[in-house]
Amino acid sequence: YRPRRWGFRVLQENGDLDFVACRNGRFTDNLIAFRSDEMTVPVNVGSGTAIETFTIARNAWYCIDEPARSRPQLPVQEIDGLYGVDPGFRDAEQGDLRTKPDGPAARAGVRTNSRPTSGSAIGTRGEIGCGSDAKRVRRLKITEPGVYENLLVDGEWGDGALVKIEADGVTLRRCEIRNGTHNGVTVVGKNVTIESCRIHHLLAGTYTEQRDAHGITGRPTQLVIRNCDIGLTSGDAIQFDPGRGLWGDVLVENCTLWTAPLPRDAAGFKAGQRPGENAIDTKQQASNPRSRLTIRNCLMNGWNQPSQISNMSALNLKNHVEVKVENCVFRDNEICFRVRGGSGDYGGAVVTIEDCAVYDSTVAVRAEDAVRDLKVRRLGLAPDVANRLVEAGGGLGPGYEHSDEFTPRPFEAAVETGLLNPCLDLGTDS
Repeated sequence: YRPRRWGFRVLQENGDLDFVACRNGRFTDNLIAFRSDEMTVPVNVGSGTAIETFTIARNAWYCIDEPARSRPQLPVQEIDGLYGVDPGFRDAEQGDLRTKPDGPAARAGVRTNSRPTSGSAIGTRGEIGCGSDAKRVRRLKITEPGVYENLLVDGEWGDGALVKIEADGVTLRRCEIRNGTHNGVTVVGKNVTIESCRIHHLLAGTYTEQRDAHGITGRPTQLVIRNCDIGLTSGDAIQFDPGRGLWGDVLVENCTLWTAPLPRDAAGFKAGQRPGENAIDTKQQASNPRSRLTIRNCLMNGWNQPSQISNMSALNLKNHVEVKVENCVFRDNEICFRVRGGSGDYGGAVVTIEDCAVYDSTVAVRAEDAVRDLKVRRLGLAPDVANRLVEAGGGLGPGYEHSDEFTPRPFEAAVETGLLNPCLDLGTDS
């Protein structure tokens, strides 16, 4: 409460070569109430630290004197932060910093009841896409920061990317982006948020002559893709980066990423043909810093045969990247997690899978190219999953962990209220 200089510090106090850099710290689930004329910076980062390895998540930040300035500038992208919401202290000036248990910021700060919740709902929620009063355009090029919302971007099957985000500090919200033969959204700016958008029918080439048209792609830094529905693309729903340039700190949460047989002819495709390659595909070269991606609370379905390619997979995680996948649901996929190692110019992926579930799919996890340090924790496998693990082309490398496999709740219940059954006795006081 009211920090005078910093919210917290990250320091490397011993610079001896025998000491590794300060790394892998976590600053999560805190409540920070500050004044703009008292807190100099939210985080003081010292030299010689590996701040890029830190996790900042689910904190509530409130600027007491200027609530509009509550969102801090952080050294790494925060996951699921809350900004500008009055925590409702009982009597802060008298030192009573308790908040109401049902208040807007109750999830952060000191908690007297640690009972687990029923989990987070999976996939999109609420209004997705534009309204009936949306402004209609064929292309959108964003070169200035700001909020761009309620737009219908209909490419009418012309060539070229439909939306290009070149500026930093952009929010693209409640838009529908459709009917193109190239990428839907290309992001090269920093600190960009794409939320509650519907992106579909991006179809290049033909079914037999596959060409990429991605839903969202580019070379972003600090990008959040939240509550978006992306489907029917001839490339990937999301791919970073086709040219293996610098990108990182990407969060994809509460999205539905899907494909299916087309209901009718579109562009060079016929009704009944299933377009696409992957829900998410990663690319990077080993000479660049390792790109980081978090995928959370997402539903990925329909990446199955017959299709345009062999080894159709929801997640194709490869090259010099670090990916965490948590609380996601997979259904009707040939391969759910295709995790690939390797060396050479592109390197291999480092992947952690936690609290996910697979339904009605051929392969849950496919490990290739001696992939290192694969961690699979609490993966739920429904009875209709044919293969838990398939090793190909070198399979698993060192550092593999697999623990706490379980049988998940029925698919519909898991998607609506989360993977954790709220009716279970979780060992807490009643």
